[in-house]
Amino acid sequence: MPDPITLTVLGGAALAKGIDFLYGQAGILLDRWRARHDRDAAAQEALPAAPSADALDGQLSAPRPDWQVVDRLAGDVERLRGTLSSYVEGERPVRSDDEQLVEAAEELRTLLELALGQRITFRGEPREPTGTRVVEVRAQIDEVERARAVGLRARKLPLGSYVVDQRIGKLRDGEAIGFELGDDE
Repeated sequence: MPDPITLTVLGGAALAKGIDFLYGQAGILLDRWRARHDRDAAAQEALPAAPSADALDGQLSAPRPDWQVVDRLAGDVERLRGTLSSYVEGERPVRSDDEQLVEAAEELRTLLELALGQRITFRGEPREPTGTRVVEVRAQIDEVERARAVGLRARKLPLGSYVVDQRIGKLRDGEAIGFELGDDE
């Protein structure tokens, strides 16, 4: 689930560097994804940081993409990268009040975070620093009857972002909880 929009707090120059980073990192990810399908050995290495990585608050920790996630998201990453290209190429001005730009950048960042399993945060944003883990939990359950289905349950969780996607076909006299944090067993 995307964060509330935080890119709007960045000034013009910082936002432009952030857009450049997202665009570049998406390009590197897609190049490696394509190479992976061609069985290129370089596709197995950690991704290098895109240009403008100095815009980040922190750094990515040797990002190794989850290729199953990338397989699922590649089309959207390509589409969003295309949306940002006119801004990166200088054809359109980068402004924080440009809703199309900010929404596309936020969505692309979310997809990159899921693919890399790490936060991507730019200097000046009020969110966890770059490199903080992102954990995705997916559960596909056909039927819950007289039972309780919990997507993610924990007593304590390390700092990070957690995405819980729980899909239940039929719920009969039961309970479905996406995320549960607490001390009880």
